Amino acid sequence: MDEDTIMADLSGTSRSGGGRAFDLRPRRRVITRAGMTAAAGVALLLAGATAPARAQSFELVMQGVLDGRSSLISGSTTTPLADGSAFTIQAFFDPRSPNLAAPVGVPGFVAYTPSLVQLTLGGRTYSMEPFDALGPTGVSVAIFDGTTPFGPPGHYAVGLIQDPLADGAGIVPDYTGATPAFSLGSGGVVPATFTGYFGVGVQGGACVAGGGADCQQYAMTPIPMTWAGQSFSLLLGNYDEDATASGPTFTASLQAVPEPGALALSAAGLVGVAAVARRRRRA
Repeated sequence: MDEDTIMADLSGTSRSGGGRAFDLRPRRRVITRAGMTAAAGVALLLAGATAPARAQSFELVMQGVLDGRSSLISGSTTTPLADGSAFTIQAFFDPRSPNLAAPVGVPGFVAYTPSLVQLTLGGRTYSMEPFDALGPTGVSVAIFDGTTPFGPPGHYAVGLIQDPLADGAGIVPDYTGATPAFSLGSGGVVPATFTGYFGVGVQGGACVAGGGADCQQYAMTPIPMTWAGQSFSLLLGNYDEDATASGPTFTASLQAVPEPGALALSAAGLVGVAAVARRRRRA
């Protein structure tokens, strides 16, 4: 007998049913270690899939378009972007980290230091410096829900801001809704897709003359980036642009990133299932 086989005897009696005999005579049920490994693997996969959704990290994915009012700086050379320059931003952050916007005292506005920020623009993927690496010149992930006083009532906004307390350089699109709707003050950050693109605010730096909608002068503060070991900077223009039927559209979503523990459970489950498959192929 194969040492991998465990034998279990089941006993019973015989009886007849409507036209078919249900055979309950003594027989042997074979339970193999491979079967137990498969069951354990499936259990681990299910445990990983059903791990708690709260207390998780997130990825901001934003796509949009910049124009010649923004520039790419390399050394002493400043090159305006071509009109219609499409970009994608991916920023990973953890809402359990300190809320950089807490001193503002508005529950519907939060900002977090990202662990990684990438900007894909013009066929290159740049790494942008996060807020904690360079202080005010690094970027943060900023989120506004429908309760904040900073935009039209009920609107959401999300994007990158260089210095959230000073309203520094950044790209922040405005949306009329989110799916699902959420409140940062009561439920925190949740996976969501922003809907109803309304417009975008692009800003090159903090306001240094005037304020709010009446700002007369902005501090032009480039955002540091790297690509292929070289240093670059992104210098954003200063403009607000409303959504139009023929104009560019900005899309944004917050996607949950699996916790390391859930990933480990799922990986262990996959290993167990793979081991069973290999044994069966040998058999």
